[in-house]
Amino acid sequence: EAQDFIMMGDDNTRYGDMTVTQIEANIQDRRNRIFQLMEEVRRLRIQQRIKAKTPGMGGTKTVREAQEQESYPSALPYFPPITKNTIKDYQVFYAVATIGTILFGGLVAPLLEVRMGLGGASYYEFITSIGLPEQLAEVDPIVASFCGGMVGVLSALLVVEINNMKAQAARAR
Repeated sequence: EAQDFIMMGDDNTRYGDMTVTQIEANIQDRRNRIFQLMEEVRRLRIQQRIKAKTPGMGGTKTVREAQEQESYPSALPYFPPITKNTIKDYQVFYAVATIGTILFGGLVAPLLEVRMGLGGASYYEFITSIGLPEQLAEVDPIVASFCGGMVGVLSALLVVEINNMKAQAARAR
């Protein structure tokens, strides 16, 4: 009885009592309905763009404004839907975070470690004790790998979102 409950459709059709050919026919019918609805959405978007262009048809927005308001689901979990404005915001954040990371890894961390002796004195001593040039001690491999990894992750996330938006826009047309 619990299986019959699970095997009920929206229209109270008992799928458990159907034959395999009836189930296949229902699957095909639902796929056709989904395709028709997707085609209808595509045509409605085309009409929306046409109406937005035509001033007398109630279109107060330009085509560019209508396209900028289109949003697509993000490829990244817990991120908001993507619009052209959010992509611009991501690019600004990427630039600021990358510059901040490079400045931290190139200026702040070496100053704190080598000049002030915070955290990196043992690394400096290790480099000089094995006879390597002192210039190598100015670049801590932990800081360098952290900074490089962070810039790489930010770059990858930005590329994923931009490619996702392009793919979603291509599917919508």
